[in-house]
Amino acid sequence: MKDLIEKKIYLGELRNLNYNTIGEFKENLALVSINKHDLSDNLYGFIDENLNEKIKPEYIEATSFSEGLSAVRKENSKEFIYIDKNNKVILSGNYEKAYPFKDGLAKVIINKKEVFINKDGEIVIKPKYKTDNEFRDGMIRIYKLKSVFDINKGRQFHYLVGYMNKNGEVVVKPKYLNTSGEFCEGLAYVKSSKNKEYFIDKNGDEVIKQKRSKRNLYNLQFKEGLAVINNTSKSYYIDKTGKKVFEKDFDDADIFSEGLAPVKVNNKWGFINKSGILVIDAKYDSVSKFKLGHAIVSIRGKNTFIDKTGKELSDFIYSSAIILNDRYVYLYTKDIILDLKNTIYEVSIRVNDNIKKMTFNSEKGADDFIDNIKDYVYNETIRKNEEINNYVLPLIKKARKDEYLINKRYEDDMINKINDYYKKGFRK
Repeated sequence: MKDLIEKKIYLGELRNLNYNTIGEFKENLALVSINKHDLSDNLYGFIDENLNEKIKPEYIEATSFSEGLSAVRKENSKEFIYIDKNNKVILSGNYEKAYPFKDGLAKVIINKKEVFINKDGEIVIKPKYKTDNEFRDGMIRIYKLKSVFDINKGRQFHYLVGYMNKNGEVVVKPKYLNTSGEFCEGLAYVKSSKNKEYFIDKNGDEVIKQKRSKRNLYNLQFKEGLAVINNTSKSYYIDKTGKKVFEKDFDDADIFSEGLAPVKVNNKWGFINKSGILVIDAKYDSVSKFKLGHAIVSIRGKNTFIDKTGKELSDFIYSSAIILNDRYVYLYTKDIILDLKNTIYEVSIRVNDNIKKMTFNSEKGADDFIDNIKDYVYNETIRKNEEINNYVLPLIKKARKDEYLINKRYEDDMINKINDYYKKGFRK
């Protein structure tokens, strides 16, 4: 009879927002989409952090807001414009394609040529080379075609990578392999044609030399002053002088985010702090980096969410998800939004082949209810001598008074319906 009472923990759900997709919140707005009237494509708009529609879906293309602006294109237009958060047109031109503003500049395509504009719409850079779509840390990668190969009658392009600054000056001519990364915190990871690895500064100087890595480190970056290095056997962290900062190595590791970094120990993932101390136990099959105070953790293919103390906010019951902001999570495979600030504690009482459930908005409320009712549920003598109404009704009223009980309808519903089940006896 040990399964007669069961407690489950889950998060409040918000359904039926009527969008095909919901993106991460950027600058307090999230990009959303709906089907076009002819179902051939999507139309894009924006919602605010209260999940209210801020800009109705009317654009056939749109970027998330960056530096207060979004690049959008209407269905009946071939040109992009930039709008502000009130859907007011701020910049327009013959933009065949437009990208987000970063570091005060945005890449646009005019007459099939790549140029960069400022927030006044002025063309400030006409790059000599092909470039990435956005500046990062005041720098942007540039590309020079090295060779073209035919593979199964297809084409494969090989580029060399260099770097340009916001003034349009080529600081590093294209000479590194295209696995070289973006600048972050003043440094960028690069790989030479001889497979030697370095971090370079914004002057192009190779300031940190690294040993050969066990895998392609396209996204290797310094974050919060540290970078993770994955060699042939272990992973470890270095500072900006190239010095190893923690004595302990790890089976695998990722970059720091919000003061914590994912590390793998004995084939399980946990989190360390900036002192290299394991502050969230390594017990998960996989984890994400922390974002806005939360991380996604997984055991046996099911997810839940933890805060920075390591507290699990629910049972492991969820599928693939993205963290939208500090409150909402989107289960994109099920089109459900979860509320991270609305943890629900469900107590199930099994009677014969029926299960009755009570939900609480506090774990203390749920545990108090279980502690008070378990004698009645498990003790046959008490059940025979005590009517369910007399035993449970005070518990429900107490939960209501303490504001623990969410589904208040159970004061009447539970008493009236479950009483008959108890009289019939429990399933053995």
